[in-house]
Amino acid sequence: MLDFRMDTFLNLCGTMNYTKTAKKLCITQPAVTQHIHYLEHYYGCRLFEYKNKTLTLTPQGKILKRRICWIITAARSRNGSGRRRFRRFISVPQKPSGNL
Repeated sequence: MLDFRMDTFLNLCGTMNYTKTAKKLCITQPAVTQHIHYLEHYYGCRLFEYKNKTLTLTPQGKILKRRICWIITAARSRNGSGRRRFRRFISVPQKPSGNL
């Protein structure tokens, strides 16, 4: 089972709006922010950034989104082949600078 913060991340990827994500998940907007900050700290990179008042995924955020979707698809498949490769596949490359 994926961490509940991954669900918040995927929902935010879909709405690209913290408030709409909070309403959809029935949590507060600060909770959404905390979930994303936790994931950014855990992976050591920014997942979202604001450009001209628009929320966008960073390249690292796009990689994480693809990998989470892959894991969900593998988990739903009947053969379960995704389990063996889970640990290797979830790591996200960090930026060379490593700044948040």
